[in-house]
This record gives sequence, C-alpha cells and structure tokens, in this order.
Amino acid sequence: MEDMKESDYKLEKPGCCCSGCGAGFSTGELYISAIKESSNATFNRKDFCRPCWAKCKDTFFSFWQTRRTADDTDKKLNEDTLLSLFQSLSDNEERRAVELRYVLSLYLARKKVLQLIDIREEGEQSLLVFERPQQSEPFTIKDPGLPEDRVQELTETVKDLLK
Repeated sequence: MEDMKESDYKLEKPGCCCSGCGAGFSTGELYISAIKESSNATFNRKDFCRPCWAKCKDTFFSFWQTRRTADDTDKKLNEDTLLSLFQSLSDNEERRAVELRYVLSLYLARKKVLQLIDIREEGEQSLLVFERPQQSEPFTIKDPGLPEDRVQELTETVKDLLK
C-alpha cells in the first residue's frame, strides 16, 4: 500500500447544518458526524440530523454523535466522542482504520480514558492492550508500525477532525 499523507486524513470542520436535508443545527442539538472514503482515497466528513442519518448510515466508514456548541471553533475534544469513534473502528481491518484506531488509542491513553495494560507479540505483529479504568473489557490494538513523527502528525489530524 502506498504511503499515506496528512491530507488523506484531513477532514472538514463540523457543519452548521445537515448534509442531507440542509436543516440547521441549533446550539445544544445532538447530531451525527460521519466519515466516508472518497473516490480519490481521502476521507470526507458529513454531519446529519437523525432522520437523514437513518437513511444513509450504512454507507459510512465510521461515525459518532456530537453536539452543536455555541462556538464550534472553540470546541474541546470530547472524550466520549473520541471513545465512540475509537470503538466504531474496532471491527475494521483496513490499513487506514488500523492507523486511525492506533492513534486514537494513544490519544485516549494520554487523556487517561484508556490505560495501557500489556504489550504482546503475535508473530511479527505487536499488539497493545488497553482497558478503561474501572472497567474490565480490554481493547486490543494492532501497532501499524508508524514512525513517531507520523503518529504526531495523525494525532494533530485527529484533533482537527473533531474540532
């Protein structure tokens, strides 16, 4: 697989209206944000009201619930949103999903949402085992072998993704 570039992960900021019907989101309203791979192998973000989401949810790579704030440009990363995105990628074995889930796991560990409890080797594959504090369900993450500068680059991209 060819090397990925930061632009492959760069997504639009949250919209102020539904990508399906065009209805505006009011402050405090819950809506669905989703990512989809485009024909040119990059990701696109779309935001949907619940009725529109019900019609198109099966066509997206990953999704999470978010809330419109008074000023979305100052929105902090919401740990529940990150965890939801992380969990939605659990069954996806595509390289991009593995990379994104790996970076999300590192970010969530930095925020103390996940705790690293073990590192295992299975053949030539390194696996990181995380759990949520005070919960017993472990999460096993494949290490895609990204160099540190690439991890940092994707971490910044994840921050931009959820602003």
